[in-house]
Amino acid sequence: LYLVSGQFKSAEVNFQAALTLEQSSADALIGMARTQVKLVNYPLAEQYFARAIQTAPNYSEVHEYYGSYLFLQGKYNHAIDEFKKVILLSSNYGDAYNSLGAAYFAIGDLQRGIKAFQKSIEINENQEAYSNLGTAFFIEKNFEQAAQMYQKAIALSPDDYRYWGFLAEAFELEISELRTAA
Repeated sequence: LYLVSGQFKSAEVNFQAALTLEQSSADALIGMARTQVKLVNYPLAEQYFARAIQTAPNYSEVHEYYGSYLFLQGKYNHAIDEFKKVILLSSNYGDAYNSLGAAYFAIGDLQRGIKAFQKSIEINENQEAYSNLGTAFFIEKNFEQAAQMYQKAIALSPDDYRYWGFLAEAFELEISELRTAA
């Protein structure tokens, strides 16, 4: 609760207490790593992620959080490796495919990104994967398909203004292309 409520120093104290009781608690190690990220202590976060992976190499959550951390650090190829590990350990976990797609997207591999987003949606329809897929189509200048994906995202999350904005931009560019072609 301290971690998600922004009380990072209290989170650090409590995760340290948990690690004092059980040094090999993967969840406490992950929590401590995530806390260090929030405290902008990246070298220490890396150490806790490494300990968590060493302690529980087959625990998909370790790889998921580490992959997300690597993604935010701009280490997209390493993040891809971690998200692939999550998928190997939990093949029906749609969010892992969505994260993998985002990492592929970040390195410019749109086709692999699209396939990963589609697999995410196949496993678990969700607005974020639809939006990501829409953005991939948008970048490919396939505004009609982009609009369709944004509409599906809106159907699942009608109050999220971002998806409405993305849809409006896709429509605007689709109309602009039609005018140019005419």
